[in-house]
Amino acid sequence: MSIEHHTSNLPNEIIEIILLHLPIKSLLRFKSVSKSWNSIISDPVFTHTHLQFSNSPHLFLIKNRSFQGAFSLLKLEAKKFHREAVLSGPYGWNTVLCHCNGVLLLTDSYFKPTCYALWNPSTRTETYFTFRYTFYEDMNYGICYDPAIHDFKVVFAAGKNYAVFCCKTDTWTRRVGFPFKGTHSGVFADGAYYWVWRDKEDVRHVVYFDSRIDKLKRLQKPKQLTDEDHVSVACLKDSLCLYCNALGDETKVRFWIKEKGSSFKNCWNEFSASWMLNL
Repeated sequence: MSIEHHTSNLPNEIIEIILLHLPIKSLLRFKSVSKSWNSIISDPVFTHTHLQFSNSPHLFLIKNRSFQGAFSLLKLEAKKFHREAVLSGPYGWNTVLCHCNGVLLLTDSYFKPTCYALWNPSTRTETYFTFRYTFYEDMNYGICYDPAIHDFKVVFAAGKNYAVFCCKTDTWTRRVGFPFKGTHSGVFADGAYYWVWRDKEDVRHVVYFDSRIDKLKRLQKPKQLTDEDHVSVACLKDSLCLYCNALGDETKVRFWIKEKGSSFKNCWNEFSASWMLNL
C-alpha cells in the first residue's frame, strides 16, 4: 500500500506536524506522493516553520565552480566540509543578491538585471518576476518575511526611490524614500531587513524596511558611534549586529547587538574583541 493510503484518514494538520520533523531530502521525495502533500510542503508558511525546526548552523550553500549555474550544499562535521549535494539554480542562475529565511533572490547578471527569481533550495520551488520600473541609480536589494500575511516581500531601492514586490499577490508598490548613494549589502534579522546607507554628505545611516507598512525607516545608531566610523551590519543569532574597527587600532573590533523584539528602539549592547596579528 502507498504512503498516501496509510495517511488518508489523518487530518492535514497532523500530516503537517509529521512532515515538519522530516529532513529536506525526505520532503523532496514526498512532494510526489499526492497533490495535497505537495501543496503542504510547497507552502511558504510550511517552509518558514520547517526552517525553524531544522535550522542547522553546520550547513552552507556556496557557488559550485565546476558546474555553471550550480551550488554546492556543504556540511561541517569534525572541522571538515563534506559536500551533501549539488543544486542547480532556476534557469542556471547563480548570482545571489540577498537572502532571507533560506530563500534566495537570484538573477542572471549583476549588471542592470530586470529578471529575478525567488528560490528555495530546500523545496526546489521558485517564483519568477520582472522589475517593472526604471531606476537610474545603483540598485540595492532586500528580502523580508512578513508574518502577518505569511509571505516574502522583495525591496528594490535606488537613490530616493524604492519599490516593493509582494510574492503571494504578485503586486508592486512604488514609494519615495530618502536619498542615498552607492550599493550596500544588507541582512535580515529580528523580523526586518537592514542596511547601512550613505547620504550625500557621506554620513552613514542604519536603514530598515518595515514590512508592516512597506516603508523604509532610519534606526538610531548607538550613541558611541560617530559619523567617521565605517560601520557594517551583520546577523548574529537572528539579532542585528553593527561592527567596525576601533579608531587607531586595527586589531580591535567594536560591535553592538540590538536587543531582539525591541520594536526598533535604540536598545544596543556593546562588546569588543581583539586578536593578535602574526607577521
